Amino acid sequence: MKPQPKCCPVPTSALSTRSEQQVSKLKQANLKLATKVEQLENSCIEKDQEIERLNKILKQHGLVSEQK
Repeated sequence: MKPQPKCCPVPTSALSTRSEQQVSKLKQANLKLATKVEQLENSCIEKDQEIERLNKILKQHGLVSEQK
C-alpha cells in the first residue's frame, strides 16, 4: 500500500469510495433529468398536435386566415 501524502488525511480508498458515491448520485440525477426531459418533449408534441387540430377546425369554420 502506498504511503498517504501529508496533504490528504483521508485514506485513498475512502476518497475512491466517496468519488464512486458522487458519481452514482450524479448518474441517478442525470437519469431523473433525462426522464423529465422526455416527458416534457412528449407533452410538447401533444400540445403541438392539439394546436394543429384546433387551427384546422378554426380554418374550416372561416374563423382564422391562413398563416404566412
